[in-house]
Amino acid sequence: MAFKTGSGVGRPSELAHLVLRSNNPERLVDFYKRFLSARVVHTSSLITFLTWDHEHHRLAILNDPTATPRPDNACGMDHFALAFSSLGELLQNYRARKELGIEPAYCVNHGMSTSMYYRDPDGNKIETQVDAFEKPEDAIKFMESLEFGRDPRGPPFDPEEFLRRFEAGEDEKVLMQRGYVESMSSQPKVPAAAPAKVSA
Repeated sequence: MAFKTGSGVGRPSELAHLVLRSNNPERLVDFYKRFLSARVVHTSSLITFLTWDHEHHRLAILNDPTATPRPDNACGMDHFALAFSSLGELLQNYRARKELGIEPAYCVNHGMSTSMYYRDPDGNKIETQVDAFEKPEDAIKFMESLEFGRDPRGPPFDPEEFLRRFEAGEDEKVLMQRGYVESMSSQPKVPAAAPAKVSA
């Protein structure tokens, strides 16, 4: 079989999976089964593989009794991010996780995405996000702007107020605008809507 023409290092087609090391793998596996509605593909005394989509595994939990917690300022990966297809889907999952006793550590509107950050039992950070732009090139354009350059992190937001505003009928695209989130604290509170299913 011949190689494709061209030179240099090729680009991967996708990020395939993530492996976490833990001294309490059973606890971590249980967390991710609930957090992601993931299923176990294979488990042993050494490692457990989980998936939540078409891949044979997206996450593996490695059993290491000698593993120690990482301080927040340790070198290496800070967090991993999982994307949802709409703000409704992100909020629906926020509410479902809250009912399981899992709440975000903090929530931020980066401008190109609306994000909720969680911590697993070992302290690993997980970002759940929805893109604010339909086209990646528009998100990149925003990231090249002076606004993003001045503050790449963006303003925090209250997920409960976000949920109330979404259920009250506020436009999804408007809610995800960074400037709108910055002004939310100075706006009148939206009355809590009657319990209803959040559509994705």
